[in-house]
Amino acid sequence: MSGQDGSRAPGDVQEPEPRFPGLGTVERIVGLCRRTFLLNFGIVEPGAVYRCARPGRRLRELVETFSLASVLDFERGFLARDLGAESWGIAQVRAAGERSIDYYQFPMPFTRRPLREELLALVTLFQRCRYPLLIHCETGADRTGLAVGLYLMAVRCVHPKEAERRAFAPRFGHLPILGTGHLHEPFREYASWLREHRLEPAPDRFRTWLQGVYQSR
Repeated sequence: MSGQDGSRAPGDVQEPEPRFPGLGTVERIVGLCRRTFLLNFGIVEPGAVYRCARPGRRLRELVETFSLASVLDFERGFLARDLGAESWGIAQVRAAGERSIDYYQFPMPFTRRPLREELLALVTLFQRCRYPLLIHCETGADRTGLAVGLYLMAVRCVHPKEAERRAFAPRFGHLPILGTGHLHEPFREYASWLREHRLEPAPDRFRTWLQGVYQSR
């Protein structure tokens, strides 16, 4: 067993390297992100949207500090299968004292291209949820980055190139490898479409593009 500081307790047995190098690489990267970035907290828009890694016991503190009304959780939780947009749900929970928050569970993998239904569901959520909103996944780097970028485009009318840059800023630890590079595709394809048609970004235009042009493949 390891201590809270990551040190190995006396008598612990060193576990052998996993037989599958790819899996071992993923585990090491996730572990590095957890140790290096900890809560990985960031302010997307003051008073409206925040981002972080798995908050754990600090959720109550975050709810009280930032008067959160909603939480968007990308971790798999009890909905362990990849069911696309059909697998997300919402529940109202008491997070701290008498404060109730809307807790959205959106179990979504981070190693494949986002589905059209997932992106549309998230855009709808951002247009209807109560704010302030906290967005988190396990490390706060990949799925959280995708959601932040979608919020910036769908609500704040930020250009997809700028939304991608802010969503996946290096300080949050996103590494576009082992499939996570697929999360960039909606931003780059939307930017290319705008350029091709000589259009400026707009929330309604983004939704129209998702509905009629974007392909889940």
